[in-house]
Amino acid sequence: ISQFPEWLDELAARHGEQVREALKGELAAEFAEANRIAHPANLSSVEYGSDVVRALVAPYLRDQLLCWPSPPDEEEALGFHTQNLARVIAILAKAGMLDVEVAAFCERRFLAEPLSDVGQTWLQGLLAADLARGLEAIRQALAGTPKEERGPAAVRWLANLFGDRDYSHITIRIDGSAVLLREYARLAYEYVRREDDVEHEGVFTPDQRDDAERARGRLLSALIETPGAEAHDTLLALADEPLFEYLRDRLRLMARERAAADSERQPWAAEAVAEFEKRFTTAPRTRDEL
Repeated sequence: ISQFPEWLDELAARHGEQVREALKGELAAEFAEANRIAHPANLSSVEYGSDVVRALVAPYLRDQLLCWPSPPDEEEALGFHTQNLARVIAILAKAGMLDVEVAAFCERRFLAEPLSDVGQTWLQGLLAADLARGLEAIRQALAGTPKEERGPAAVRWLANLFGDRDYSHITIRIDGSAVLLREYARLAYEYVRREDDVEHEGVFTPDQRDDAERARGRLLSALIETPGAEAHDTLLALADEPLFEYLRDRLRLMARERAAADSERQPWAAEAVAEFEKRFTTAPRTRDEL
């Protein structure tokens, strides 16, 4: 991994505009060769470097993303193109610059070529920016995909989006509402069908199908671990759906455990005990205690 010298942060703090312009020049030269460079030194340094430097160049990288060129036809060049696109999206995610406009652009580029490798990277960018919007884009893409290709496409997307192996520079957080996580779980259980699961014996190398199965489990686990009454009710509702029939008892148990965990009050500090002894009341510590 390339790295900028340690003194660059201090220089950037004193001469931010000059450092920004110098880095923009270096990055522009790398972007001109983005289809021929596997590991651009400056772009990699921004990705793995300090927040100070990343914040300086993130607006420039956002502009570059919003005018990202069409993918090349040659296979090796396409690989470099896709890797460097992922680097730019990852940098913007770290800089907190995956805004509504970026999400909309990622969505358009994904829907233009949803079954391609670069389309998959645009989808990762979309979900990193807006998990709910990403779900609708997946549904739209599936609706426009021939029926016989929908299953393999969904397996591929879910494996690469939510599998636990590192497919990309881009991190996608599974932290939506209970309703949103329910819809992702439904999608996963519909297309990554349990009856198609692969049974391995002995040592094996995980493949895309294995990653999709793990993604399916991660999405349901995220819902189970979501606190609140909405998550409890959602788990009970899923337990009654045919798609989750084999998990019915487990989901109902998880709902009960969720309710029990949510009902537990936070332990009192020594000061709170002393206050209660004097006033027979304590100050609320959470919204639910108000």
